[in-house]
Amino acid sequence: MSIQENVARSMRRVRQERHISIELFADELGITKTSAQLYLKGEGNPRADTLELLAEGCGLSIAELVSGPSPGGEQAETLLCAAQLLSGLPPDKREACVRHVLAIAAIFAGMQES
Repeated sequence: MSIQENVARSMRRVRQERHISIELFADELGITKTSAQLYLKGEGNPRADTLELLAEGCGLSIAELVSGPSPGGEQAETLLCAAQLLSGLPPDKREACVRHVLAIAAIFAGMQES
């Protein structure tokens, strides 16, 4: 995947996570709406200093912005989401669910070792 496509994918993910409009996202990044639209479509070609600005505004490293999330990142995000949901359960149900989540995490870890 090209750098432009990775930047677009990373920016779309961050914008979606924040649930904000393109206008507000552009303001947060310190760029114009037109530039944000180009980058989100994968059509922009940001300079190095702009990549730094975009990475900082998205809360990502430049490496993650231009190359996409690290392998296993989706699994980690899923586990984080599950942990947040578990925190709202009554203690007895939470303990049972935590055991299951840890078993699943062990399976993932075993898959990565193979």
